[in-house]
Amino acid sequence: MKNQILKILLVTFTLLIASNSVFSQSDEFPANVVGIYKGDLQIFSKRGVQKIKMELHIKATKEKEKFNWMIVYIADGKRQERKYSIIKNEEKGEFTIDENNGILLPATFAGGKLTSIYEVQSNLIYSAYTFSKNQMIFEITMVRTANKKQTGGIVEKRILVVTTYPIGVVQKAILKKQPQK
Repeated sequence: MKNQILKILLVTFTLLIASNSVFSQSDEFPANVVGIYKGDLQIFSKRGVQKIKMELHIKATKEKEKFNWMIVYIADGKRQERKYSIIKNEEKGEFTIDENNGILLPATFAGGKLTSIYEVQSNLIYSAYTFSKNQMIFEITMVRTANKKQTGGIVEKRILVVTTYPIGVVQKAILKKQPQK
């Protein structure tokens, strides 16, 4: 048991040290990714694969730490816009995705990727926006918390309980940065 605790502490300490260099990459984000990105979103579920058009519009505002962050879904010729903001807390190196309706989602930017995990109506959602030179990869993974399963938990062998969640939906889009007009 002591060995397991020491291993966990060592891994945690190592991650904390490594995070200082990884999080420093967020200095220019999101200013360095301003623009319009467009492409196809694929939605994978038990019902099959659905494909719709998707856009991400990132625009600077008058406030240095705040950017407009609009996600657009286009299905059956109908355009659905989600007008969010992303707010950078320079002091802490943290980000908040403000859905502009009272919902604030904490997010982390590391290694070129903005990630957030949140729960809505018993669905745990992991979202990721990975930026590279001329494109952005958008990914959502969703699980129903009610479908969780546990494994391990063998006390006499000192095996910890592990909770797993079967994945219900995966969304993925590769969006290309559009030339500026």
